[in-house]
Amino acid sequence: MSSRSLRSSPPLYDSRGRLLGSLADTCDCLRESCPGCHLPCRRCHSTCCGPVCRIYRTFCFQEAKLFI
Repeated sequence: MSSRSLRSSPPLYDSRGRLLGSLADTCDCLRESCPGCHLPCRRCHSTCCGPVCRIYRTFCFQEAKLFI
C-alpha cells in the first residue's frame, strides 16, 4: 500500500474518537467492558487510545495479544 493511499483513506473514527457507524467508544484493547486501560493520550487525553490517537484515525485494531 502506498503512502498516498494511506493519506486518502476515510477516517473510521469521529472527532470524539468513537467508531463511525456504531458510535461505540471502545478501548483499543478490544474488550467491550473496558473503561480505558492505556495511559492518557497525548492528543485527546483519553485512556481508550492505544499507541495512536483515535480522533479521525483511518484504521482500527483487529486483534490484541496479551503477553504474560
